[in-house]
Amino acid sequence: MVNTIPLSLLDEAWGEVVDELEFQDTTVPPGTDLGGLSLDAARTCYAYLICQLRINFVAGVLLGTPELFLWAIRPHNLVGALSRRVTQKEAEAFVALFTYSSDRSAIASPLLEHDDQLLIPQELVSPIAVERTLLRAATANPAASGNLGNVLGDRATRWERRLSSIPGCEVITEVPIRDRQRRKAGDLDVVALDRRSKRMLIVEAKWPVDAATLAESYKVDATFDKGKGQIRRIRSRLESGEILVDWPPGWHSPTRQTTVDWWVASAQQLDSRPDAGGDDITTTSLRLVESLLPADDLDALIDRVTNFPLPHEGRDFRMHSRRVDVGTRVLTYDSIEILADLPLPREGRLINTGWT
Repeated sequence: MVNTIPLSLLDEAWGEVVDELEFQDTTVPPGTDLGGLSLDAARTCYAYLICQLRINFVAGVLLGTPELFLWAIRPHNLVGALSRRVTQKEAEAFVALFTYSSDRSAIASPLLEHDDQLLIPQELVSPIAVERTLLRAATANPAASGNLGNVLGDRATRWERRLSSIPGCEVITEVPIRDRQRRKAGDLDVVALDRRSKRMLIVEAKWPVDAATLAESYKVDATFDKGKGQIRRIRSRLESGEILVDWPPGWHSPTRQTTVDWWVASAQQLDSRPDAGGDDITTTSLRLVESLLPADDLDALIDRVTNFPLPHEGRDFRMHSRRVDVGTRVLTYDSIEILADLPLPREGRLINTGWT
């Protein structure tokens, strides 16, 4: 039944899923090279997986044949099917990029090799946060992922646009740091200044691909640690006079009257550890900052981020150990019980499609 569906109907269903995924928008340009194919082409191919798996599921339910839930297809047949909407080279690159290996996550690489076929479980292919999945697969092989690293870094311009929306806030990016011989020794990613209140914000912007598993979440936490280490080294070398900030015209080093705040910020994910705020370097994310804008001034934004009302155990949630009996086996796991009402976004917050 599944293999006898007219191609015209399959292509129509495929197109609907492509539209569904395109509606999510992306945080990097659709033409970004992931390694042999663009983000847009990869999204189109991924839409085919979602489409075919949905059809298989419906057919499995109607026919009472649950074996259809696990899709099996030969690699060359998958390449042929994908080539109806992308080039053959792009289809081959997609299959290679998303085929699972021991150094990749099955969440981002759901094509599982078995003998001469690829097994594709429905549970591993989700229409939620597709860009994250595609970028995660591409970053598993940095040598083949084109200029993806540079494109992710260019997203610092989002910080400039967001902070520039604050009244009285001046923003500059990629401010060079030089040693005594005027050689470049790094840069400050984002610097915001409110001259009226003498408040300066310096952001070390990190762009890890958002985590889909617990192991990946640990890697994002490690990225925050790396950013804090960079800031500590920069501050130490600035205080010793070993390096200097090469400020543009009209800017100068902060005086003793200037309050300087240092942040390490990811794109969307916050530091997951309870003691993440245990020093004078704040960790946050652009997504959280976007949800807290607009702000009357830089002071107001910094106060909202540093004093954000995080949930507290015992008041807003509590942990439960749960048990499930499965035949002769017993599974135990921790769960979170929400005690308070679910939080609602602030009225009037800025909204960026695809992020918040």
